[in-house]
Amino acid sequence: MKKEKIINYILVCTFIFSLVACSENDEFDAAPSLEDIEWQANTNVTVSATGGITAYVWETNLLTLETYPISDILELNFELKTIAKINNISKVELMVNAEEKEGYNYTEPYSYSRKLFTSITEIPENGKFSIQVPAESLYELFKSEFVNDRSKSHLLDGDIYTFTWVVTHVDGSKYDSGNNTSPGNSFSIQVKYQDYLPPVMEGTYNYEYLEVGPGMVNLGIAVGKTGTIEISLTEPPGTYYVSDVNFSSWFLPNTLTHDFFTGLITVEEGFYNTTWAILGVDGASIDIYWQNNFTGPFGWWGVVRITRDDGVGFPDNLYTNETRPQ
Repeated sequence: MKKEKIINYILVCTFIFSLVACSENDEFDAAPSLEDIEWQANTNVTVSATGGITAYVWETNLLTLETYPISDILELNFELKTIAKINNISKVELMVNAEEKEGYNYTEPYSYSRKLFTSITEIPENGKFSIQVPAESLYELFKSEFVNDRSKSHLLDGDIYTFTWVVTHVDGSKYDSGNNTSPGNSFSIQVKYQDYLPPVMEGTYNYEYLEVGPGMVNLGIAVGKTGTIEISLTEPPGTYYVSDVNFSSWFLPNTLTHDFFTGLITVEEGFYNTTWAILGVDGASIDIYWQNNFTGPFGWWGVVRITRDDGVGFPDNLYTNETRPQ
């Protein structure tokens, strides 16, 4: 027992001596105190997009097949949140990485190298600042890394640009959100391509009667009578309001639908059960035969030519399920 006490005494003395020796060693690097790392542990940047628009959007007009940007410049709003004094933050660097669908950074091995997008050195006291992010600027940063052909459009559907930030203290210490994969430490912008269904039937049209049924004289309508109708787009896409489907005979409004992909035109049934039959499409003009419930007994029908004056031609695939009676 006495031997064990002596050994324990020697061990305790050795431990104390080691602590004293370490404290007196000028080359010993002490672990950082909580104060030294506190500002990084309580610092981050929150990001939002003006208008909630977080994607660059390109649309393809299905009528002309032209592709054009709807939003190619986004505004991002940043707020630096830190327990450090704002005037002790020397800069916030916004870094960005890219991912190209079926191309650069899409499969392993991933490149984690980032590029500097901009550096904010004048930070307001409230920590808030905004920047504009043009799509073209991001393309310029990564154009040498991209794999897919970008000769027609610099940004392609499926591109993703991810922002992270490096916050630098005046003492040179840094907080890098890129080292933290938890939510809220990055912000991504996507590139989306979408189809655009142009309102090809919308407009105010002049019409002229080319033929009239025998009963139309009682309604004061003869060949050569002219007038206007308005066709306006409603919801959903491809649905229209027609101000007068009977072309002056009763001034009856109704709904028209247009299937862009097939070209089918349908006039909804109404009180008079008016139907249209498209007889021909010639550029900016359409010849239409119309009839209703009173066509049989009263001879109320007509053939009109509607013409648009904006110089835009109608799709030549327009047709109706209804046909002109033989």
